[in-house]
Amino acid sequence: MATERFGDVDILVNNAARTVSRPFWDIPADEWDDVLAVNLRSVLFGCQVVGARLRERGAGRIVNLGSLAGQAGGLVAGAHYAASKAGIGVLTKIVAAELAPHGVTVNCVAPAAIAGPAMDAMPPERVAAAIERIPVGRAGRPEEVAAVVRHLCTDAAASITGATFDVNGGLLMR
Repeated sequence: MATERFGDVDILVNNAARTVSRPFWDIPADEWDDVLAVNLRSVLFGCQVVGARLRERGAGRIVNLGSLAGQAGGLVAGAHYAASKAGIGVLTKIVAAELAPHGVTVNCVAPAAIAGPAMDAMPPERVAAAIERIPVGRAGRPEEVAAVVRHLCTDAAASITGATFDVNGGLLMR
């Protein structure tokens, strides 16, 4: 086990994701299962394994990476991606309620269009159309997402749990 090699875990950031942009009608069952396994099943088991250790120690932080797609539907990504990210939002609340009495916080960060490999792989006209809809007028930067995750892992965020933090340039305001 990793803890034998690296020591106790204080923080878990569930950040694995698979995105496939495919029309709803064209999603095959095996692709649906694979996307949900990577995006949602991994969060379940990560929270169970690491959450149990954090619960025993009486302290820790879990941050799950969701997405705007899980809140507003798949604007760019497929329905399977959006469904998995919606599941992460709900699972975050469930795990947060379970672990809060034990000093462990669990939160979700939901980015939207973030500059990087996924956007680089998109056709330029599709990127331009997406950015045009973002109120701040640009894609987010990875370090902006990282700053929110980092804050949620500090003692200053010890009373924040079960929350979702949007990093979407104003695409979804609530």
